[in-house]
Formats: sequence, structure tokens, C-alpha cells
Amino acid sequence: MPRFFLLLLLAAALPAQYQNIAPFVAKMDVKKRFFTIYRELEQAKIYLAVDRLEEDFLYVNSLPSGVGSNDSGLDRGKLGSTKVVRFHRVGKRLMLIQRNLGHRATTNNPDEKRAVVEAFASSIISSFDIVAGSNSTFLVDATDFCVRDAFNVVGSLRRSDHGAFKMDPKRSFLHWAGCGAFPKNTEMQATLTFAGTSPGITSTADTHLSSSSASGNTKLR
Repeated sequence: MPRFFLLLLLAAALPAQYQNIAPFVAKMDVKKRFFTIYRELEQAKIYLAVDRLEEDFLYVNSLPSGVGSNDSGLDRGKLGSTKVVRFHRVGKRLMLIQRNLGHRATTNNPDEKRAVVEAFASSIISSFDIVAGSNSTFLVDATDFCVRDAFNVVGSLRRSDHGAFKMDPKRSFLHWAGCGAFPKNTEMQATLTFAGTSPGITSTADTHLSSSSASGNTKLR
């Protein structure tokens, strides 16, 4: 009997691996479709619900508004880089991995395919902590991923002789009105402020997650 009682105590003490998503996001604003996104208003955070692992999709960044200088090359609506990426789970984190598709084995031989994968490394673009989970869906905090200089505005300003700038995180924030979730893409937008030796410039940088399996109607804006 004492041994049985001890086992019961141990079982009761084991916590659930993740908090359930529903109560975690109960008071948040939500936009559902391709990847569902949630906004926590008080802390200005954005959460991303990932329900597909090891599935390729497109990651694109762009500028929905410019910085007011034609010479900088930072024009409104300009697209940045396009990457084929996928989510991969490692313990309590999700990795956003860009696969190296520049080198592929045109064969059905598994050893040759493995050799190419091992020879040409993939890139880990970002890492996300899992904050909640339900069934096969994981909720991650995507705030830092969204509110960052993904377009490399700092580099563009430097190369165009506009001076040395850096992003000011205290004056940069999630722009929820510009975020959207649609059947074949999800868009996350942030307002970024850059400060430096030149006059302060405020711009918005847009982050998009789009389906690679879609046809020409896929939105890569």
C-alpha cells in the first residue's frame, strides 16, 4: 500500500508538457487561416499557431512603405528575399529551417540523396519557444521574428551612403492592422524605427508566410 500511494503522488506531480492553447489565447485577438495568428494587446506580442511540421512553404519579406529616399533603394512594395522553409521541432522549440535546394540529387538512390544533404547544409533562420500546445498544433511567440530588420534596411542605408543606422527596439512594434491570415498565406507586419548618424527614419517592414504548394494565386506581397 505505501508503494502504491507513492506512485500516485508521483503521477499527480507530473505537469502537462504544454499549456492548452484555448485558455492561453482566450482573451487575444485572432486571425485564422493558413497560419493562425494571435495578438496579446497588453504586451504587444504576436503568437503563431503551427499545425504543420516538416512541410515546405515560402517565407518572404518586403517593405509595404518606403523611407522617403529614392537613392536608398528602399521603395514601397519592394520584395526582399524568398526562401523555402519548414518548421522542425526540437524539444520545446520549433526551428524555422531553410533547406538548401541549390544542390539536389537527381536520383532515386537514398545514399546519394543523403550524401547531397550532408554535403550542403541547410540554414536555421529562427528558433521559437513553444508556449502552448493542443493535439498536433504548437503555439509559439513570434514577436521577435516579426519585429526585426528582416529586410536589412540598415545595410541598404549604409550601402547607399545614408549613414550608419540601427533599429531602435523601443520605438519598433507590431502593426496588427497590417497583419492578415488568408487561405494560402499569412502576413505579419511591424513598424520599425531606425536611428543613427543620419536623421531618424521610420519605416514598416513586412513579413509574409505563404504556401509553396499553391498556384500563381499565391500571395507573396
